[in-house]
Amino acid sequence: MVQGYGIVNSNGALWKEQRAFLHWALREIGAKNCGPRRSILEESIKEEVDKFLRILAHQRGKTCHIRSIVVRCVSNVVGSLLMSVKYSEGDSRFPRLLHLIEEGFRLLTIAIPVNFIPVLRYFPLCSYPYYKLQKNRKETESYFQEVANDHRKSLNFENARDFIDMYLIRLNKIKEEHKFSYFSEQQLLQILGDMFSAGLETVTTLLEWSVIYMVAYREVQKLVQKEMDEKIGRQRLPTLADLPNLPYTEATILEIMRRANVVAIGPAHATLQETELGGYKIPKGTHIVPNLWAVHMDPKLWPEPENFKPERFLQDGKVHVPSYFMPFSVGRRRCVGDTLTKMEVFMFLSSMLHQFHVRIPDGEKPPELNGKVAASLTSIPYKVCVHLRDSLLL
Repeated sequence: MVQGYGIVNSNGALWKEQRAFLHWALREIGAKNCGPRRSILEESIKEEVDKFLRILAHQRGKTCHIRSIVVRCVSNVVGSLLMSVKYSEGDSRFPRLLHLIEEGFRLLTIAIPVNFIPVLRYFPLCSYPYYKLQKNRKETESYFQEVANDHRKSLNFENARDFIDMYLIRLNKIKEEHKFSYFSEQQLLQILGDMFSAGLETVTTLLEWSVIYMVAYREVQKLVQKEMDEKIGRQRLPTLADLPNLPYTEATILEIMRRANVVAIGPAHATLQETELGGYKIPKGTHIVPNLWAVHMDPKLWPEPENFKPERFLQDGKVHVPSYFMPFSVGRRRCVGDTLTKMEVFMFLSSMLHQFHVRIPDGEKPPELNGKVAASLTSIPYKVCVHLRDSLLL
């Protein structure tokens, strides 16, 4: 692959070992308590949500670009989770990392054909993005290496601060026991690159689409606000504990994921042996690319798939998720960050709608519902304005 830092391109044994560790590490971080009924992970998200709301409060009544506000807050969540690093005006390294990640997603769209026709790397149209991606990758790896080195100097084997600490502790244990393992310094850098870039891009783009659909479907925005007013009230912000009591809000988020199709094409895999699927014989070693967009827009599965209807995910007032809903791909190798993504989207979107009405600015055209096909399906840049609801929380 021309970009991608690690385990998505690795063999089955490595995948199994690293994936199991990723699930364990995320559970451990999410289970750490920092107060009544609240985990460190939720508290980290809440801290950034509060910043997000304060910025919106200063922007109320004015036109603004949501992405520029969201990207910094989301980067702080994933940065603190992985390596205890947040955006700082006094530290140019982290903003530089954000720039490299965003630039990488733009260039990847142009460079992807090189994966299938390697000779294209020698043609100007593909050669620049291809080699620029290689250069950017070295710079991002250098950044992650510096952070890992700093962690190693202050590592406490009894109290892991974040994902890097957990990985270094596990790596040290494996070395002491002289066991064979795919854990390595290089693999750590690769995983950090994968998780940071994917976590940042997926959540940011989903939140962009969330705002678009709330603006385009005002009646849905009103119903989400009505449900929160009835179940939560106006005296506090939503928490993760409220989610089971907000079926329409959850159904709205699921419909955003289905309709937005942020990851329209899943990561490629390869068959380990000849197999048969749907009556088709697939030879050993064949690259398989799941078309998630085709599943989510199939009229046989979703009547009138172009329409935005949260009710698709409700049965008798309860949330129902069909097996063919797969925004994070499907199977054993589905995205390991699905739980974190859902948590972030819920916390940011529900808190924003709890506090604000989101509108199209006067004189502006409504945001387009057709996005740009890139490494992810991104929205076309748009402007909105927010108006504070009758709340005294900010």
